[in-house]
Amino acid sequence: MIELLAIVGLIAAFASLAGRVRQAERRITELQDRIADLVSIPAEPQVDTGGAVVAPLLDIAAPLPSAPPVQSAPVPEEPEVPATPPPPPAPPAPKRPPMSTRVFEELFGSRLPIWAGGVTLAVAGFFLVKYSIDTGLLSPGVRVVLALIFAALLIGGAEAARRIPALARDPRVAQALAGAGIATAYIAVLIAHNLYGLIPSLTAFLALASVTAAAIGLALRFGAPSAVLGLIGGLAAPALAGGEDANAPVLALYLMLVIGAIAGVSRRQGWLWLAIAALVGGFGWAGLLIATSVIDIATASAIGLLLLALAFAMPILAAGTAAIEPTRWLRAGTVIAAAVQLALLIVQGGFSPLVWGFYGLLAIGAVLLARIDPRQWMLPPIALGVALVTIALWPTPSLPLLAAVGGGLIAILAGPALVDAWDRTRGRVGVAQGSAALIGAVVIGWLRFPELLSGWGWGLTATIFAAAPAIAAARGWTLVERHGDWRFALLATASATLVAIGAAFALPDSWLPPVYAAIACALAYVARRAEDDLLAWAPRLLALIVAAHLLLLDLGGALIAGFGNMPRLLATAMLFAIAGHVERGRLFGAGWMILAALVTARLLFNLLPDAWAPTGFGLLALGLAWAADRLPAFRGRAAALTLALLATLGACAGLIVWLVESAAAIFGTFVLAGDLPTPLRAMQGMALPMLSVGALLLLTRAARFRPLRALLFVIAGAALAATAHILFKQIFAIDSTGGIIAYAFAERVVATQALAAIGLIALWRRDGHDLLQPIGIALLALAAFRLVWFDLIVFNPLARDQAVGPWPIANLLLPAYGLPILWIMLFRRLEPDIARRIDRPLTGLAMALILMLAAASVRQIFEGSILTGEGVSPREDIARSIAGIALAIGFLRYGIIREGGGEGSDGGGGKAWRIAALLLMLATAAKVFLWDAKGLEGLLRIASFVALGFSLIGIGFLYNRYLTGASDKREEEGAEAPAA
Repeated sequence: MIELLAIVGLIAAFASLAGRVRQAERRITELQDRIADLVSIPAEPQVDTGGAVVAPLLDIAAPLPSAPPVQSAPVPEEPEVPATPPPPPAPPAPKRPPMSTRVFEELFGSRLPIWAGGVTLAVAGFFLVKYSIDTGLLSPGVRVVLALIFAALLIGGAEAARRIPALARDPRVAQALAGAGIATAYIAVLIAHNLYGLIPSLTAFLALASVTAAAIGLALRFGAPSAVLGLIGGLAAPALAGGEDANAPVLALYLMLVIGAIAGVSRRQGWLWLAIAALVGGFGWAGLLIATSVIDIATASAIGLLLLALAFAMPILAAGTAAIEPTRWLRAGTVIAAAVQLALLIVQGGFSPLVWGFYGLLAIGAVLLARIDPRQWMLPPIALGVALVTIALWPTPSLPLLAAVGGGLIAILAGPALVDAWDRTRGRVGVAQGSAALIGAVVIGWLRFPELLSGWGWGLTATIFAAAPAIAAARGWTLVERHGDWRFALLATASATLVAIGAAFALPDSWLPPVYAAIACALAYVARRAEDDLLAWAPRLLALIVAAHLLLLDLGGALIAGFGNMPRLLATAMLFAIAGHVERGRLFGAGWMILAALVTARLLFNLLPDAWAPTGFGLLALGLAWAADRLPAFRGRAAALTLALLATLGACAGLIVWLVESAAAIFGTFVLAGDLPTPLRAMQGMALPMLSVGALLLLTRAARFRPLRALLFVIAGAALAATAHILFKQIFAIDSTGGIIAYAFAERVVATQALAAIGLIALWRRDGHDLLQPIGIALLALAAFRLVWFDLIVFNPLARDQAVGPWPIANLLLPAYGLPILWIMLFRRLEPDIARRIDRPLTGLAMALILMLAAASVRQIFEGSILTGEGVSPREDIARSIAGIALAIGFLRYGIIREGGGEGSDGGGGKAWRIAALLLMLATAAKVFLWDAKGLEGLLRIASFVALGFSLIGIGFLYNRYLTGASDKREEEGAEAPAA
C-alpha cells in the first residue's frame, strides 16, 4: 500500500504542478497580447477638431496605458510646414503569436493522468493480492476469488463510468477501468494455475480463453485498450497455461478462432493495426510449432490449415475485399509469410506429399489472388521462387514424387502464366514467371538429382519444356502489339535457352559450339524476320557463350585432338558468318564476323605449323579484304581486320624476341648473328605476315580506322626492319670476339649510312605517296640515334677495340662521321620547316661529328686501324693542339660566314659556331698550358706557370669583386625601397 500511495501522490503532485503551469502560461499570453496591441498604435501627434494637438497614445516613459492621456497647449491655426517631409513612421511591430498550450495540456493534463489511473488500479489489484499472500490473511482460493471479484468490479466501474454523464464525457476513463479489470482477471487465472496449482492446465487454458473472449467483447464497448489486452492475453494463453503440453490441432483451432475474432473486431472498428498484430502473433505461433513439434500427419495438417487461414481467410476477415493500398500489402505479406513457413514445414516434415499439397493450395491461392487484384502480381513469382529453393534442398526424392511435385508446380505456376502471355494485364508477369518456372525446374532438377534421369532424359525433358514458350511466342506473331514488346523476345529466348540446356545435358562438350552457333543463327533469323531489336540480343549473348566455351575447351586441351574437331570448328565459323549476314545492324554483324574469324584462326592453328600460323592469318585476311572490296553484300572487312590483328600479334611475338636479343647492344654488348632468330623464322613470323597486313592496309582505306591503320603500319614497319636487320647481320656473320674487332665498326657504318640514304631518298620522293615522308623521317631518326648512341657513345672506336682501316683519311672514319654532315645539309634543304624547329640539335650534332672525325683521324695517323692503344706521344699531343686551333679557326670562320650571309643565329647558327670556336680556343689554350707545358724545362716552365697562376688569381679576384659589388648594390636597393 505504501507503493500505491506513493504512486497516487506523485500523480496528484504532477497534476497540481501542471495546473499551475497552465495558469502561468495563460497570464503570460494575455499580457503579450495586450502589449502587442498597444505597440501597434501609431505614436504620431493627432490634431483634434478644436485645433489642439493631442499627445501620442503611448509613451514609453509613462506608466501603463491605463492612465488618462495628457493634452498639450494650443498651437496656431496654421502650423509651420517643415522644409523636409518627416520620416515615414516605423512599421508596427509584428504580433507575437501566443504560446500554444494545447499539446501540453492534452498530454500532461488529460491523457497521462487517466492512463496512469488505470495502471495504478491494476497495480493496486496486484499489490492487494501480494499483500494478502505476504500476511497470510487469506487462503489461496479466497485470494483468487477476491482478485476475480475485483476484476469484475473494475469492469462494472467501467460500465458505470460509461453511463454516468459526468464521466462519460471522456471515454478514456471507462477504457482505463475496463483494461485494468481484464488485466486483473488474467493475473488471477495465472496465479491460480502457476503459483497455487488450484486448476489444471486445461482449465487454465479455458479460463484464459474465456477472459480473451470477454476482452474482445469488451473492446466493442470500451475501445482499443481492451482489444490490445485481449490480443496479448489470447496469444500468450497457450504458453502461460502449459504450452509445452498443448495439442497442435487444438492449438491451431484456438489460434484461428482468436485471430479470427480479433480480425472481425478490427474490421468493425476500423483497427487494421490490431489485425496486423494478431497475424504477426499467429505466424509466430506457427513458426514455433514448426520448429518444436514432431511433424506427423495431424500436426502437419493443423499447421498447414492454420497457415492457409492466416494467408487468405484472416486478411479478408480483417479488411474485406477492399482494394485500398494497406489491404493490398496486408494480403501480400500474409501470402509471402505463409509460403516461407510452408517451405520450412516441408523441410521439417520430410518433404511429405501432404505438405506439398498444402503448398500447392497456397500456390493456387496466390495465382487466384493475382488474377482478382492485378496489383498482387508479385505473389505467384514469389511462390515459385520459394518452391524452387525448397526443391533444391530436397535430399533424396523419388522420381514419381519429384515428377508429381514439379509437374504440379509447373501446371499451377507456369501453365496459366504462359496461357495469359498476351493478356494486357497479366501477360508481362506471366511470361517471366512461366519462363523462370520451366528453366528453373529443369536446371535445379538436373543439378540436384542427375541420377534420376540420364543425360538424354534430362535433355529430352528440357526440349519438351521448350515447346511451351515457343507456342506462346508463336501465338503472338500476328498480334500488332507484339512490335516493341519485350514478351516475344523473352519467350523466344526462353525456348532457345531450354533447347541449349537440353543440348548441354545430352551432348559432349565438343559438340556444343556448333549446336549453340546453330541456335544463335536461328534466333538471329527470327529476330530479323520479326524486326525485333530486343530479341537480337539473345543470339549475341549466346555467341559470347560459345566463344567462352571454345576458350575453355582450348585451355583444357579438348580442341587439340588432331582432325576430329576440324568439322565442328568449321561448322561453327560458317554459322557465325551466316549469322553475321543475317544480323540487321552492321556493327553487330561485324561482331559475328569477328567471332567467325577467331574460330577460323583456331582452326588454322590446328591445320598449320605454329611458325606459319601468322602468315596464314595474314594471307586469309588479305583474301577477305579483297573479296569485301569486290562483293558489296559480303561483310568480310571485320573478319579481315581481326585476322590481320592476329597476324600482327604473331609478328609482335617475333618482334619481342628480336627486341630482347637486340636490346643488349643499347647497354654496350655486341650482338652476334647467332643471338638473333634465324632468317627463316623471321620471314615466317614477321616479314610475310606483315607484308600481307601492309597490302591489306593499302587495299582498304576506311577513314574511321585511321589510328588503327597507323599503328599497324608502325608495327609492320618495325617487323620488316627487324627482319632486314636479321638478314643484314648474316652478311658480316660476326660470331666471335675477333669478328667484332675486325668487322663491327664496318657493319655499323654500312647499316647507319644505308638507313640515312634510304630516308633521304624517301624524303626526296615524298610527293609520290603519303607514307614516304613519315617513313623517311623515321629512318633518318633511327640513323641519327644509331650514330649518336652507338658510334659516338657506346661503341666509340676511341674507347672500344674496333678496326677503322689501315690508311689515313681513306678509312671508315670519313663515311662514319663525315657523311652524316652531308645528311644534315640535305635534310635542311628537303625539310626546312622541320630543320628550323630542331636547328640547335642539328648544329650540335654537326659540331660533335667534326670534333670526333678530327680526334679519331689524328689518332688513326699515329696508331693505325685500332685507336685504343696505350699512351700518347708528344707529337700526337702537338698534332691534337694544332687540330684544335685549326678547328677553332674553322668554326669561327664558318660562324662569321653564316652571320654575314644574313641567316643570323636562327637559321644558320652563326652565333652557335662562334661560341663553339671560342670554347674550343679556350680548351686548346688550357691544354697547351696545363698539358703541353709539361714538355718545357727550367725558367720557361716556371714563368709559364707563374703567369698562368697570376692570371687565374686576377680573374678570380676581379670576378669576386664584381659579385660582391653586385650583391651590395642589391642590398642597398632593397633597403631604400621601404624608406621610399
